[in-house]
Amino acid sequence: MVKLQDHSALLESLGRLLNPPPGEDFSAYVASALRTELKAAAALIGEIPPGGQELQVLSGHPQDSLPRQLDLSSGPLNPILDGQYCTLGASELEQSGLSLPDIQAAVCAPLIDPYGQTAGAIFTFFEHPIEDSSTISGILALISPRIAEEMERKQAEELILQATEEIDHFSTSLKEIHRLNVTDYDSLEALFQDYLETGCRVFEMEAGAILQQYETGLQVIHRSNPGDDRADKTAQAAARVIEQKATLAMSAQDFSDANITAWVGSPVFLEDDAPAIIAFYSSSPLGVPFELFHQEILELMARSVSSEAQRRQALKRIQELKKQQDGDYFLTSLLIRPLSRPDFVSENHKIQCVANQKKTFSFRHWDDELGGDLATAYSLDLNGRKHIALFNADAMGKSMQGAGGALVCGSVFTSIIKRTRKNPMLQKYSPERWLKHAFLELNDVFHSFDSSMLISVNMALIDEDSGTLYYVVAEHPLPVLYRNGRARFLPDPYHYRKLGFQDADSEIVITIHSMDAGDCLIMGSDGRDDILIPDSHGSSYMNEDEHLFLRIVEEVDGDLDELMQALHARGELTDDLSLLHLKCIKHKNSDARSRSRDLQYQAQSEYSDGRFEKAYGLAMEAIELNPALSESMKIASFSAKMLGRLKESADLGERLFLRYPDFFPNTIHLSNVHYLQGNLKRARDLFLRASRQKPDHPSGRRMEALLRKKDSLITT
Repeated sequence: MVKLQDHSALLESLGRLLNPPPGEDFSAYVASALRTELKAAAALIGEIPPGGQELQVLSGHPQDSLPRQLDLSSGPLNPILDGQYCTLGASELEQSGLSLPDIQAAVCAPLIDPYGQTAGAIFTFFEHPIEDSSTISGILALISPRIAEEMERKQAEELILQATEEIDHFSTSLKEIHRLNVTDYDSLEALFQDYLETGCRVFEMEAGAILQQYETGLQVIHRSNPGDDRADKTAQAAARVIEQKATLAMSAQDFSDANITAWVGSPVFLEDDAPAIIAFYSSSPLGVPFELFHQEILELMARSVSSEAQRRQALKRIQELKKQQDGDYFLTSLLIRPLSRPDFVSENHKIQCVANQKKTFSFRHWDDELGGDLATAYSLDLNGRKHIALFNADAMGKSMQGAGGALVCGSVFTSIIKRTRKNPMLQKYSPERWLKHAFLELNDVFHSFDSSMLISVNMALIDEDSGTLYYVVAEHPLPVLYRNGRARFLPDPYHYRKLGFQDADSEIVITIHSMDAGDCLIMGSDGRDDILIPDSHGSSYMNEDEHLFLRIVEEVDGDLDELMQALHARGELTDDLSLLHLKCIKHKNSDARSRSRDLQYQAQSEYSDGRFEKAYGLAMEAIELNPALSESMKIASFSAKMLGRLKESADLGERLFLRYPDFFPNTIHLSNVHYLQGNLKRARDLFLRASRQKPDHPSGRRMEALLRKKDSLITT
């Protein structure tokens, strides 16, 4: 079935459908193209002989599975004879003798000729029931006039070819008509002029004109000789042609004051099927009688003019629809642009963001692109330290749908950033806690769309001074670390699904990594892997090797500009591509990590000797120098508890829990801290998790006893 997000590609395809390649059988080309563009199981085009009630199939795709003729005299197909559209289910298909294998539904459109008669029909067949056929019917309605005109045109050409066999001297005229049919005109005015000049030669007339019906009456819209005003005096004759919808030949007695002795005219239908005529006239009698083959030639010219005018009108409508769609694309791209604009200040890190969207478009004099990828970075102050928030996201869907997801995602994330910058309470959050809350807030927004809008994401924070990286990945390509000429994926021990799939109470784990001076971190969407690579046989294959990206990073020594060039050089990028490139230039304290490990060792010794105040101070100093030291965080939390500083102990323990939720000593310790604070629900949740980690551990049994005692006191 046709999907709304495919409108741009569909409109372009319909434009091509109205212009089949030279030499192609029109009906066979259209049947095949309709089947492809509408994702139908089959399609056929047929004609109805004048006065007949059977459809003769001209072309079908696939040809072997379709009938050669259909009875329209009765049953579900009968409304087609009256020019009505039909949507058939399985039962109606069986009644109509169209019970094809695996076919569950069909949409049928009549082909109406320029005179309002049903000349044929289009059938499209589908393997699934159709709930709403309006989109398909609209598409068929858009192209059916062109197909009907083409059928009329082909029939008329057959008549002309028969006439050439009978009238040898008229072969030159037929060649002229053929030239008119195949000529590609820059404008309708050029087409009108060529047809009129050719008609004057064919019918040996002095001049010709095209008149069109308006509310005020018939008016000349083009004349072969601009200075010849005789056509203005033929409105009465032209009106008779339109009224009778027939080709007429008239003589001098019909034009007493116009200096016209011979006149012939035939009806044509221009834009919006407005009535018009093409006419030729002369002040001297015709050299030969106006015979039947003359009438056929004139009517063929009229039909060709009608067909070309309506084809141009259909193309114009398609172009207008595409222009409106490109306008929507442009406005959406304007909305997304500020959301993907980095806003950070960093002395120690160089950050570059790039996004190449697959969908490109032109609107007025602007060339732009649209897609679902985002890559950006923002400065943040958290827990008294400077950080940079890194964000790389890829929304589900193509063009407009993907852009909608990116717009929502970018808006929510930007709102989180601005809210944090303005709220001192949020700035007191630890990096782990901030990432968790940002992740869950984004997920809650996308969860409200009932899985109709999903997004993969890589969110991270990097400590400006220490180079500590905190990150979480949701069904997004893994971040790449480039260090000392080697590229590797950073680990993602917890595999989260796209935002919108997670439960509201999902456990979020923050992964930690320490960046060194000279390191490069590269985040990227799956467009970095979706490369159509040419082979030595002239064909192409889709890359399935995720390590190809690592090799390319190594080839270009981690340089972003060269990386983009190298990706394009490997083959065709088939998806949106976004990359976020971070390079650690320096850290303010080059010996900080060595000093922090010494402090951690001293803190551990002091804690073992029961000097908790000293141990707490040393551990906190180590964390200040190197926040990645989880062991120091554990010592500080345990020491704070022994000193009765339960809030500090809980905060440090929760940070450690977000890093390592399965680390039993911290889990049972944190449960006890919350118990002492009176946070019994959190204490029970942590105890249950710890008991699953180590069911019979003595610490767990002691914690269970405390909780049972508290429960019994509450009950009493």
